Amino acid sequence: MIRKLALGVLAISSWLLGNSKDAECCGIIGMVSKQPVTEEEVKEAPTEKITLEKFLCDGVELLKNRGYDSAGIFRFGNGMEGKLIKYADEGDKTLSCIDRVIQEVLKETGVGTGGIAHTRWATCGARVSQNAHPHFDQTGRFYAVHNGIITNHGDIKAHHLKGVKLTS
Repeated sequence: MIRKLALGVLAISSWLLGNSKDAECCGIIGMVSKQPVTEEEVKEAPTEKITLEKFLCDGVELLKNRGYDSAGIFRFGNGMEGKLIKYADEGDKTLSCIDRVIQEVLKETGVGTGGIAHTRWATCGARVSQNAHPHFDQTGRFYAVHNGIITNHGDIKAHHLKGVKLTS
């Protein structure tokens, strides 16, 4: 499980170390906890506890100025099958992609122990849900988010993702 979150960090680190020019960057937030926090626990200690889902949704809301073309959240852990929700603003103006992701994620809280969330500016590639992050492989085992264009993506794939086919 930690590997899924670590891939996002790996991609960010690679960009920071391998790219000396300025770039427009997206918003990324993640969280890992030992056990899920339930709504009941939050009610008992509202200043000390927050559910994973609320943390990620608050983060996406705060990071919307880093990208508002698409948004996505992936949650996992505590026996829960991984859940991915992501949308792009493809012309539907009734709800923004960020509001749609938040609304859907908050329907079920207090179950996951880890997650990553992303907001994207479409600097490369179309503004469509398929290009929204997190990206994943064909098995659903790897999930990754990144900032900017990863110019050394070939090296990352060769060294860390041999045999993995990413969907993007």
